[in-house]
Amino acid sequence: NEGNLAYTNSSNTESNTKDFEGYAQVQLVGSINPDFSWFNAANHEFYLDDAADLLGLSYLTRYYEAYKNTYGFTSAASVTKGNTFYLTSDIDLNPGWKVGESGTNLTTFYGIATMYGIFDGQGHTVSGLYNNGTMPDLITSDYGFIGSLHSGGKVCNLILKNGYLKSDSTSGLGSVVGCMKGGSCTIENVYSDVTVDGTAKNGNIVGGLVGGTWATGLANPLTIKQAV
Repeated sequence: NEGNLAYTNSSNTESNTKDFEGYAQVQLVGSINPDFSWFNAANHEFYLDDAADLLGLSYLTRYYEAYKNTYGFTSAASVTKGNTFYLTSDIDLNPGWKVGESGTNLTTFYGIATMYGIFDGQGHTVSGLYNNGTMPDLITSDYGFIGSLHSGGKVCNLILKNGYLKSDSTSGLGSVVGCMKGGSCTIENVYSDVTVDGTAKNGNIVGGLVGGTWATGLANPLTIKQAV
């Protein structure tokens, strides 16, 4: 039992329901449902082959409590800490769509909520990241391709293209990482032309690659290199 997350996909007549106590129903906008079949808690290296796998990682990190009984998660950190996630191919979440164009049935990307491990794009491109800000209740913390990058975390060898991420409700908003936290975390060899759309208000921080940084002490540096 994966506990009270109910979600439906607007492009399908079939409703996908998961029992996830304390969470309201989530509408998945688009034609891609998240796939979790690649995840095995006994492993520490994972390979993401397509858009469904990437969405699966997004949901495991954002709704880890829904899957704690299945995978033994004890916290948000336990989903990614000590683990490495590899992209094995280019991924397009919204094929045929371009930033600035209107569209119907676009897949909304809520971001990988937290990363305590390594996300290695292996030189691959993720295209079509999209969120028009219509469901900010789902994204109340840091938001980007990765919401918050924590101590020991790293994102590398990744290209993000043709994306639009909007939110006025987040603490930090950036195309690659919403906020780098805790020191000893790294962004390396990353390119992004994703458009971020947000308002810096009430302490919120908006940036191009990274929304904000937070660390305690110079002994734990935050590192950004070869990133544009």
